[in-house]
Amino acid sequence: MRRICQIVVLGLALTAPYICAAQPPPVSPTHPAVKHSQGFFDYALGKINPENKDYGASAADARAELVACTIQNLFFWSNLLSLTLLAATSIALALVIRTQDKREIIAATLIAQLWNGRVVDRREIVRRTEMYNVLVEAKNSALTTRPASMTHEEPATIPAKPNAKEKPSAKSGVQRRAAVPNLPSSTGETGSTGPSEPGQKGLLMENQIQALRNSERSLRARLNQVSEDLERERQRNQTLKGA
Repeated sequence: MRRICQIVVLGLALTAPYICAAQPPPVSPTHPAVKHSQGFFDYALGKINPENKDYGASAADARAELVACTIQNLFFWSNLLSLTLLAATSIALALVIRTQDKREIIAATLIAQLWNGRVVDRREIVRRTEMYNVLVEAKNSALTTRPASMTHEEPATIPAKPNAKEKPSAKSGVQRRAAVPNLPSSTGETGSTGPSEPGQKGLLMENQIQALRNSERSLRARLNQVSEDLERERQRNQTLKGA
């Protein structure tokens, strides 16, 4: 048994050089690996984007998806057209309402101005009418107090004018006038022997009465014009509200 073990060990010792020669020698690297130095920016970018994700490709994909969902989609264009028409209609309606409000404000302002002018004119007419009635009463009293020997005919009395407050309507323009007869001249009523002072007073009163008549006539014409303008403005305002 010992002899067999010696033979096996001797055989292994003899075959060992051949086994080692059969194994290929280790390949030594011809070019050693060069270790690149990493800069600060590369380090920072590595920390920001550690997975090295391509954000440009992601943005391009998102843009392509957006174009496919909007420009290349017919449903998007139909919704856009509907919203545009709705916005245009809303803006037009707002402008129309604003224009109507402005027209109503302007019409109300004009009506208020015309009404105030009419009130002022009517007040002036009442005042002038009262002054005219006072002068007429003074003239009639002066004619009735003359001596019978100085007059050749009956004294003509001037009727007082009706008050403007008793007139039927402002729209009619106050068309009635006081019927004042032509007064005889002072020189005709009083003879050549009469004093000149009553004739001068009568002439002065006649001039004042004529001036009051003219001013009253102009005020009446103005009141008629204001009434017509007010009526036209009311009709126009009703037409605008109806429209």
